[in-house]
Amino acid sequence: MEPLLSKDRRDAIIDYRDGTDAVVKGIQEALKAADAGPAYHAYDCVSEPNTYEALSRVLDPNGHITLVLPGRDYTSIPESLKTSVTYVGVAHTDPLDASTSKGIRHFAEGDGRNGKDLCFVFSRYFGRGLQEGWFTGHPTQVLPGGLNDVSTALKNLKDGKASAVKYVIRPGDTASS
Repeated sequence: MEPLLSKDRRDAIIDYRDGTDAVVKGIQEALKAADAGPAYHAYDCVSEPNTYEALSRVLDPNGHITLVLPGRDYTSIPESLKTSVTYVGVAHTDPLDASTSKGIRHFAEGDGRNGKDLCFVFSRYFGRGLQEGWFTGHPTQVLPGGLNDVSTALKNLKDGKASAVKYVIRPGDTASS
């Protein structure tokens, strides 16, 4: 992961595998090292209880957390925090129904086009970044044995040996026995 970081931008890695308390401490230390002051905004790209719990503990009480999984129960997030949902589905669906959103207290304004327009602009922007080289995909590792390496990939994932890498398995590389 180190090659993806920019010390100039004060990037930091916090290992979630050490538990919620360690994540909270890691975020607090990263903010202090960056001389960043309190955090007011968080984009929780996982949105499971331990992730938004950790972010809720480090955000300023008047901050805003946006989550990616609509339909979950977010009522455990402190009421002082502004909560919203930001997810790719808004490119294809109508905005969230406020009556079914547990713990979400902020909804996008407009006629439903906002999400579709935002996704259109971002997809074009990401495409340009890939083309110009300032945006890159997640690191990958091609496993040479094709489908015969599925068990290797699964074992590596289970054993924690696949940190910050996506495995690629090409069925055409499978040797016949």
